[in-house]
Amino acid sequence: MKILVTGDSMIKYLSESLSENLNRCEIELKSFPGIRIEELMERLPSLSLNSYDIVLMHVGTNNSEEDVDAIVRKFVCLFDTIFCLNPTLKVLISGVIPRGPDRFRDDFGENDTFYLFQNQKIETINSELRRLSLSRGYSFFMRNPEGWKGCLGRDGLHLNYKGNGELASDFVKQLQLAISVEYVRRWRAKSIHRSEGKHITMASTLTLGRGEEKCQKVISNDIPPTSLFSRKPDTKREHSMPALFILVKHTQRLATRKISPTSQEFKVSYESL
Repeated sequence: MKILVTGDSMIKYLSESLSENLNRCEIELKSFPGIRIEELMERLPSLSLNSYDIVLMHVGTNNSEEDVDAIVRKFVCLFDTIFCLNPTLKVLISGVIPRGPDRFRDDFGENDTFYLFQNQKIETINSELRRLSLSRGYSFFMRNPEGWKGCLGRDGLHLNYKGNGELASDFVKQLQLAISVEYVRRWRAKSIHRSEGKHITMASTLTLGRGEEKCQKVISNDIPPTSLFSRKPDTKREHSMPALFILVKHTQRLATRKISPTSQEFKVSYESL
């Protein structure tokens, strides 16, 4: 399974951790420092989304100072572009990470309200992003803001060593879940396709009581789920007892009415089973 992880500079150090923990998949990480939502949208055609099964995106950090409505509109355009390029792509959206105090500011320690205001806005952005993602059938995830304490660098924006580890852990958990769901979806699709290509085989004969009247016995190695069989027959046995029992009883009832198994009424009654 092929996975693309793309977004801004917040993800640039995650490649090794993702590859180690998801070693059964082909992982590609493409980080674009400073990139905005609209810029990532413009890059999508060059990322060959058709060649991936799953894409995880982390973007919006560099748009967080813009108007919330404008940010939402840009995400709408981004999602529309993804759908146009690959409508069957499994998409995971990572929420914007909250800010911390900027220790490089001249007024650090005197006026620390700026990042608090930013975090209120980021909370609104993530709420809208969650709603939009779910409306498109995309998976949205984010850590509780309190979970990022001690994870940001001195600038209050980028992740430190601990923060990179925490974000990588979140990505791995979400991707493992998405991979499992995708495997189940493929298995079900393959099973349905296989069952649609099969049919109930009529073979052999069964002798029934008096008059030695005969009817066809149902034998199948792969019964479709809509058949009379509640489960796949045991291949070591000649027949499946539940369905055969119903068929025998029905034939016996017809026999007591002196209806021949070769008659039209028998045929109609049998097919109604």
